Amino acid sequence: MKLFSQQDDYHYWVVLFLKIDPLIDNVKDNPDFKKILHTIDSRFQNQHREMKASLEAKGVI
Repeated sequence: MKLFSQQDDYHYWVVLFLKIDPLIDNVKDNPDFKKILHTIDSRFQNQHREMKASLEAKGVI
């Protein structure tokens, strides 16, 4: 998970379903996992804001 959290270009479904996936129920309360999940979510949100700003600057949206 640590290596995965350092990647870019997460698909939204990954960010969404990591929080509710029953396969990770046994680690959901682990502080390290929570920190990694927060990192993944933050990176996704930042990238999303950057992409939106870029598209707005180009007049696409």
